[in-house]
Parts: sequence; structure tokens; C-alpha cells
Amino acid sequence: MRESVKRIRPSSGFTRSVGGVLVFDKPTGISSYDVIRIVKRRLAPRKIGHTGTLDPLASGVLPIVINGATKAIPFLDERVKRYEGTLRLGVVTDTDDSTGRVLKETPLSESVLTDDRIERVFGRFVGRIKQVPPMFSAVKHQGTPLYELARRGIQVDRQPKEVEVFSLEISQIDSPMVDFIVSCSRGTYVRTLCKQVGDALGPGAHLCRLRRTKSGPFSLEHSLNLEEFERLVDRGEIDKRIVTVREALGSMPEIEIGADLSGRIRNGRQVFLRDLKGLTVPQLDRNQSVKILYEGEIVAIAKTRMSDNDLSAQIPDVPAFSLLRVFA
Repeated sequence: MRESVKRIRPSSGFTRSVGGVLVFDKPTGISSYDVIRIVKRRLAPRKIGHTGTLDPLASGVLPIVINGATKAIPFLDERVKRYEGTLRLGVVTDTDDSTGRVLKETPLSESVLTDDRIERVFGRFVGRIKQVPPMFSAVKHQGTPLYELARRGIQVDRQPKEVEVFSLEISQIDSPMVDFIVSCSRGTYVRTLCKQVGDALGPGAHLCRLRRTKSGPFSLEHSLNLEEFERLVDRGEIDKRIVTVREALGSMPEIEIGADLSGRIRNGRQVFLRDLKGLTVPQLDRNQSVKILYEGEIVAIAKTRMSDNDLSAQIPDVPAFSLLRVFA
């Protein structure tokens, strides 16, 4: 079920109260912020953000969140991201990808770099691994993005962090190129993964192609390219492609409430177990996030303070939720 949205008029470009997620298929050659600039120019939303930066080299799924939906960004389940990429063996760059300056080239030995050995080394990187954030990244050091320091030739120590690679499959080996598909946790640097594989094999490697095919609940299947976006805005039909907050939080359990309770929640009032009497409440654990809906539209995201035992005991004055976000 979709949240109700006002019709977008081509003359004004966008009804600025509409909130939700536009899932783009970002092309190569532009930054994630370039896409934001295009959306701001055409729609002039009150608020805008994105989840999961893609480098200019990369293409694929880029969710852009607009207006009140930005409140839901911390609750989006983007723990799993999926990419298709290509690494090149034998060439090391200062950015770990093909946009950087070549630091070293190593001739490849087919007798050493057999397909079987490449596959075995790839397999070592499935599971929990440590990664040092690359200097050419948006991670900040004392308030300054690392990439700004790197462009000035400044190197700083970075602490390794743990990420998880759920699967890493080779789709084709055509030396020196290796095509792969990786499913990994949020925060994983795929170009760093390519460097790690290259170092483990010996001659080094860098990333030369990357396409994100899935980011949490968002996939290429439901994305739109920039040309389609412009065309839909001109026709006043972009609202048809907006993913509502309710849809974006599809895996989160939900409770449908009535008008009176909806008004109380929007005024910041506490919700007690007695207020849930007569409502359909899914099986919940204590401290679990839940969507609260009224007529199919999201009213709030809350954390449960009760459990199924509290519900069955029917203790009326037990607080039901802690409100985390309330939507207009």
C-alpha cells in the first residue's frame, strides 16, 4: 500500500511535501552528489540525502531520500550490499582503482597465477575480515575527509575495521582481468578487497569496474536512470516511482492504529498497552523496532518496551513504545 502523495505538476516540477525514496541507477563518471544536485534542481525538496556513496567509477543502485523520509535513513536495513566488478591483476594504483596513478606493474606468470589458485585466494576473503579504509575515501581524520589529505600528498594512520563478506564468486577469469560478484556488509570497500586479493596473490591488483546491483531492500530492478527521471518529472509522473517509507522499511513489523491514537502519537504522547486493545499486534520482542501506521501511512517508528508476555498479561499501564521518529 502506498502513502498518499499530491500530484506533481510539471509547471512547478514537484510538490515539496512528498517524501520517500527515489532509487537511481547511477551512471559512471559522476559522483553520488551530482545525482543529488540534479534531484535538487528539478524537485527542490525541503530535505535530501542518500544512503551509501558510490564513487564516480562505480554505477548502479543509489537510493536518494527526500523530505520527511530522511528521518527513516538510520532505520533502513542496508546491512547487505551486492556488487559486480572486475579487478586487474599486476597493476597497483594509489587509489586502488583505475582512476589512480600507477605505482607498480608486475608481469604475470600463468604457471603461478592459475585459475585454481586465484579461486582459492578469493575464497580466503569470505567471512569476517579486517580492512584499512583507503586514503581516497570519505572517512574523516580530525574533521577532514581522507581524500582531501590524499590529494595534498598527506598520509595518516587509519585504524582497521571489521567487515563481512557473505559471498565472493568469480564469474570469469581472462587474465589479467577477473570478473567477480560480491555480497558484503555495509561499509565494505570493494576496491580495498581487490587490493587485498592482489596482495595475497603476489602481483597486486586494482578495481577497474564496479556496479552495485543491490543495496538492502533496493535493487536495479526498481531503479530509474537519469533520463527516465527527467522525463517523468516533465510529465508530472515522478510520484509513481517514489518508494514510500513504509515500503522502504518493508522488513520491519507494523501496527495499524486509529485516528485518535495517531493524533496522540504525533503530539508526542505516551502509548500504553491499554491503547493497543483491539488492534492486531504482531509477535514482538522487547526493544524491537516497529512501524506505526494510520490508514496505511507511516505515523512513527518506535522501539517496543513490552513483550508478548506483557501483552498476554494485559497490564494496562505498561508503556508500549519509545517513539524514535514521528512523521508529519
